[in-house]
Amino acid sequence: MRILQLHCEYIGFKPKSKALKTVADLSEQDAKGMRLENALVVFSSFETGDDDAVLGEVVKQVKKHFNEVKASVVVCYPYAHLSSNLAPPAQAASLLNSFLDKVREFNPSAQK
Repeated sequence: MRILQLHCEYIGFKPKSKALKTVADLSEQDAKGMRLENALVVFSSFETGDDDAVLGEVVKQVKKHFNEVKASVVVCYPYAHLSSNLAPPAQAASLLNSFLDKVREFNPSAQK
């Protein structure tokens, strides 16, 4: 798993289309997009061989950085461009959801 963390004054985004056909449709609220202030944006790329142990270590790093920069929210953003050894799409989606669940343990308002 590879990550790139950015502490941003704000981030705004609006989904334009699905990256994977197997992903559920967005809710009406999510389709409108959002803007978040004082965000720790975690771009993540899930690789072949990643598992819960890897997620646990990355979550520790994210939590440490989150506390250091005193961010208000974590944004978990899948970003396949960080690796050339990507996990299969279904596995990557599952790992992303697990990653978000673990991040929400210390930041309940975390977004994906």
